[in-house]
Amino acid sequence: MAVAGVVVVVVAVIAAVVLVSGSGSSDRPGITYDPSSLSCTGESFTVTMRLPATVGAADDLAMLVDGQVFPAGTVWTPGQGGFVVQSNGTWLMRATQQTPAASECLLAPGTHTLEIVDASGATIAQGSLARQ
Repeated sequence: MAVAGVVVVVVAVIAAVVLVSGSGSSDRPGITYDPSSLSCTGESFTVTMRLPATVGAADDLAMLVDGQVFPAGTVWTPGQGGFVVQSNGTWLMRATQQTPAASECLLAPGTHTLEIVDASGATIAQGSLARQ
């Protein structure tokens, strides 16, 4: 009986450690799509972009899709790009869009690499999108 109680406590501690260590993962810079694969046949999707706290409101940024600026020639700043600074200093933008009108539907079918880069070309957030 005592061994079973110890096992339960150990499992509970491991679960608590996993939950605590995983809780900050949503604060990491990145680009995510939900769902992660778009068919562009009229469904809605949500794109979430998080930038690190080191980014300033007036920093010039660009979105790269497969290494190319997308849309072509577009440079923006977090302050004008729909991002909201969070209590931890990171920047968050979340938007729900409808296909097929979304610019993502202009991409060829396949898996695409997405990056947000700063003026020096350094990647500050990245993700991927599968276009059916």
